[in-house]
This record gives sequence, structure tokens and C-alpha cells, in this order.
Amino acid sequence: MPRKKSDTVKEPLEEPAIHKGSPASTPATTTKARKRTKRSTEPSHAAEAYSPELRTGSPTIIAERGGPEEVAEPITYYQNLIRDYDFEQQSGPRVSAPWQVEGPAINAGIDANIGNSLTGSKNAWLAAPQGWHAITQSIPLDVTVRYRFEGWVRCSPNVTDGYFGVRFPSYGAPGTYIDKETIFGGRPKLAYKWLSVNFNPAPYSGAPFTIYVGFWGPGDNGWVQIDNLTLRKIEPYFNLVDDNLFLNQAKGVPIAAPWRGEGDGDGIKGVNWSFSESLNDEKATAFLRASSGWNAISQRIATANNVRYVATASIRTTQNVEYGFFGVRDGYGRKTEIRFGPAPDESEIRLPFTGSTGGYDPMMTLYLGYWGPGADSCVEIQSVGVFPETILTGGVDPRDLVAASPTIPIPPLDQELLNETRGRE
Repeated sequence: MPRKKSDTVKEPLEEPAIHKGSPASTPATTTKARKRTKRSTEPSHAAEAYSPELRTGSPTIIAERGGPEEVAEPITYYQNLIRDYDFEQQSGPRVSAPWQVEGPAINAGIDANIGNSLTGSKNAWLAAPQGWHAITQSIPLDVTVRYRFEGWVRCSPNVTDGYFGVRFPSYGAPGTYIDKETIFGGRPKLAYKWLSVNFNPAPYSGAPFTIYVGFWGPGDNGWVQIDNLTLRKIEPYFNLVDDNLFLNQAKGVPIAAPWRGEGDGDGIKGVNWSFSESLNDEKATAFLRASSGWNAISQRIATANNVRYVATASIRTTQNVEYGFFGVRDGYGRKTEIRFGPAPDESEIRLPFTGSTGGYDPMMTLYLGYWGPGADSCVEIQSVGVFPETILTGGVDPRDLVAASPTIPIPPLDQELLNETRGRE
């Protein structure tokens, strides 16, 4: 039976709940930071059938588009591999080709001209009290190219198990196993949220990859609205770290995709999250709290081979943290890392390294963690980034690096959001 993320939310001081993970991408923990991990081969999310009431549309919610995450003015052009990326070509209230539905078809549909879209007049929706529900599209990819899947999603506050990701093929079948995904949900702010998944399709040539946006029903009526999805080549100015400010996470433990906890220590890995309604502001801080063993968070990143990168992180630690490590591992298990700690005041740490696509996994693993000092201790992480070294040291304006295309307009990020994705608040 597919597994889903635990509904239990606990405060950081409490013992963590058992991490059930994304329904099909729960990674195995490592015994040390230096151990390599293989690409997941667990099956993809699967549907749980039930008998819902027929519905004809998603809830009508006035979009909150203020703030950097909701800017969607098309000011440039680049190629998008997704067909009908904004759902404007859908001809009726039900989802039709090139899109597919996972779960009962009546729990997915198209809104038209009712004000729920981010741009244009239409958007896709999913709504259900239980089970797995998603829209998907299978797309052939060039395995020599690295890609970003990105888009805009919003959901009801009770949805905490939303997943936005990419599946890779197996034995000729398209989109069989989860390659990389990010969680979404658990936010009181009913506004469209920008999500991204950076990935490397190598070496899975032949059958198409599958993109998906879906959620597990929260137990009572929940809904998700989707618009303006993009699948495009990774540009040099992209931050290769997804959910780099931890704003996709719900408050509590454990931390969820695209991040994962690793180590054999006694610690917990989670997120403190806050929302100021008066300031229309959200903030999140990942934390590690432990007294012994190795405790870390990590994420697979789609680096290019033999390209120089700089990984950055903004951290703060208790005074007794002396053996903190910020590093990367390639598919062969080889590592490059720096030591940090203690850092009682917020500090930025930087790690230069060379990208690799070899070994068991064509993507490298970025990790940040520490060895417990024998007493209660904590590391807080505000933001994380990975950029080509030339971007951070060469004074290049990232806007000059956008690849032009005369075909499909896709809303780009504005400068304020670009600054956020570069790890600056």
C-alpha cells in the first residue's frame, strides 16, 4: 500500500514522529554523512478509490498575488516542453489530453472564467477528502540536458500532503518511479505558490518522463488549484536547491521532500514556520536538534559535470556545536565538505566544489549536518543555495542569461523572488 506523510505535527522539543515520507520516495537513512545513496526505485504514488460526490468546479477564491512569490507577468520567452501548460486549450469541465488524471476522474477538472486562474481564464483543480489524486503528463526528454519543472499551485489550508514532481521510466514504461519531488501544503495563505524541481534525466533514455501535481486527501474536503506549469532547461543563474527557504514545508517534524533527514544520531530534523497576517509575510527555519551521532538534512541537486559551483547556507548554532559539516557527495560517494561551528550569530558559509554526473546517481547530494556533542544542541538553517561560481563572483546579471525563444511565453521570476532563490531575504 502506498505510504503517505504522517499527519502528526509536533513541536521541535518533542520526539519526532516516524517519517512515513512521500507515498513512494521515502529514502533510507545513512549511517554516516559519507555514505552514498542510490536513486529511489520505489513505485510511484498510487490512487485509493472511493465514492465522492460529483462536483463541477473548484472553490472560487480571490487570488492573493501580492508579494514576490505571486508575480507572474510575462516579460520574456523561453521554450516550454509541457503541452497545454496553462490549461487554456482544455475544451470542457473535465481534464482531457494531453493531461491525464490519477484517481477518480470526477475529482479533477478545469475552472474557466471564474477567477481562479493565475493568468488567462483557466486552471486545473483537484478536490477530494481522501485518497491520491493528481494530474500528469508524459514527456520525452533529452538525457544530455538538465531540466527544471516549475509551476504555480495553491491549496486549501487542510492539505498538507501535496506533491509536485517528476517520475523516471523503468523497463520501457513511462514515469514509473519518483525521481525528485517537493511537498506543498499546510499554509493559511490562500495564494498561488511557486514550486520547482531541478533534475537530471540521465541515464533513463527511451520512455518518457512523467510530471505530476497531486495530493493525498486530508480526511475532509481538500482542494488544489494548478496553473502555468513549465518544463525547461536549467539556466546558469538558477538556484539548484529546491525549497531553499523551506517555505514548502509544514511546521513540525520530520522535514519532507525535496529535503530528507539522514544520520544515525538521536536528533530530530524539522522546520519552524511562522506567518504574519498583518505583514503578509511567511518565514521558515529548518533545524537539527541532537545530543549524539550524525544528524543532517540533504537534497539531490542537478549539477553539470566539471562545472565549478558555490554552495551557500545561512546558519546559526548553539555554542557546543563544534563539528558541523556542509558538503556534497557525488554518485561514487566522493565528498567535498567544509567544517563549521560554533556560530551563535547568523552566519553564511560557502563551499566551492566541482559538479559531477557520474556514479550510481547523476545528481549530487548536498548535505548540512553535525555530530552531536554529547549534550543537547541545535543547528538552524535559514536558506541554502547552489550556483555556478561565475554567477556569484563574476558580477553577471542573471537576467542577461535567459535563453530566448519566439514560441511560448512563460511567466518568469521577478528580481525580488530571484534574490530570494539566491538565498537572500
